[in-house]
Amino acid sequence: GSSLTSGGNDAETIGAGLATMMVIPHFVMVLVAVIFNWLGFFFKFRWAALVSGICYAVSMALFIVYFMFVIIQMILSFIAFAKMKKAIE
Repeated sequence: GSSLTSGGNDAETIGAGLATMMVIPHFVMVLVAVIFNWLGFFFKFRWAALVSGICYAVSMALFIVYFMFVIIQMILSFIAFAKMKKAIE
């Protein structure tokens, strides 16, 4: 009985480790995108809005399953980039 339980725990541990390794690059890119979002928002850096949109797009490419969590942010970042040009000029 205990060998089956420990084997299951090992498989669960490996599965959790693999899942974590797949999500970490996506999470890091989203975190970088959020930082650039704040830079663009508070300091009116147009380039930061563009970088955040690109980072959101890269995060979607890194883990396509989570695309629905960042697609709106990506679209809004690119819209902000386009609108900031008109507002600054």
